[in-house]
Amino acid sequence: MNKQTRRYKALIFWAVIILYLVFSYGSFGKETEQKVVSGIEVRTVVDSDKSLISPDDITRKVRQFYPGIDTMQLRSVELDQLEHFLAGQPAIKRVDAYKTYAGKVMVEVEQRTPILRIIKSGRNAYLDESGKLMPFSGNYTPHVPVATGFIPLPDDFADTSKYSIVLTGLFELSNFLRENPVWEAQIEQIYVDRKQEFYLIPRVGRHHILLGEIDDYETKFKKLEALYTQAFRETGWNTYRLINLKYKNQVVCTKY
Repeated sequence: MNKQTRRYKALIFWAVIILYLVFSYGSFGKETEQKVVSGIEVRTVVDSDKSLISPDDITRKVRQFYPGIDTMQLRSVELDQLEHFLAGQPAIKRVDAYKTYAGKVMVEVEQRTPILRIIKSGRNAYLDESGKLMPFSGNYTPHVPVATGFIPLPDDFADTSKYSIVLTGLFELSNFLRENPVWEAQIEQIYVDRKQEFYLIPRVGRHHILLGEIDDYETKFKKLEALYTQAFRETGWNTYRLINLKYKNQVVCTKY
């Protein structure tokens, strides 16, 4: 058998395989689409202690969009429309929906991860890991630092162009705490005063920490670390009322 004949037979073989796979896939898809929905299964991706919406909540949203889904054929479930609806939920970052041969509607959801809760009179919000605001949800309370004080919130959370210097500063500071477990454990609240200066309220100790403006905050935390690990060994944690880090190359401590 010469080389040309072997090549010809190989081409015929692969052509037959491809036609078989195409036919089988079409038959498989048609058979699946005619089935009645056998269930809804939701899988979520999120830090366990920062969840804002549960799989049961998402299942209820699916049933809200398709009230009679349990008696519908799979072909009547428009996945693009369902994904678009679910993606409009404030806590959801990404949605991927698909159907299985067993008749299930599978929904995989990646949640937005809150890194800060902003509390204002009459209006609360979360700031997520990408720096975007989302409405407060009372269903779940993720373990994140809290920010209070004079924090301007835009009318439209989705319009990031209207975010203030304060919100940008809060995002940078929250990310820093998140990336440093020791500080994340110690700092439980951020307060912004009328002059847009930042105060930190720790879990351990009766003192407040004045950062001042948000610039050069990493250097300020290094000064605070030195104070904690050196001076506080002698003075204790409850000697000072205020630790002022806003001045360059110095730390000013005010006693009770």
